[in-house]
Amino acid sequence: QIKKFENIEAVGDTLEEIWISYNLIQSLSGLDKAVHLKKLFIGNCEIEKWSEIEKLQANTELEEVLFTGNPFIEGKDSDEDKAAYRIQLLKILPKLKKIDGLPVDVDEREAAEAAE
Repeated sequence: QIKKFENIEAVGDTLEEIWISYNLIQSLSGLDKAVHLKKLFIGNCEIEKWSEIEKLQANTELEEVLFTGNPFIEGKDSDEDKAAYRIQLLKILPKLKKIDGLPVDVDEREAAEAAE
């Protein structure tokens, strides 16, 4: 299983999607080299900290993410918790159009902008 991102710079200029769910990844370091990354599907990995998500701010073209099953969102099962999680993601990554398979709606975007 994959534990970290390495040698992304070799394909960083052309890489637009990464599908890497069900691995042992804990850190998103190195993804900043994927300058045209639009989709990141990294569910059911080992990401524990929001600080890892903040590293994705370097990926200015990122539009769609899937983080379901990672430790940093464990226990966020209520509708209120899920809404707060999505708004927190939008605060960090305001250009997202889709989170965990669901489109970002106007209300979520406005809530994230108001929370800054």
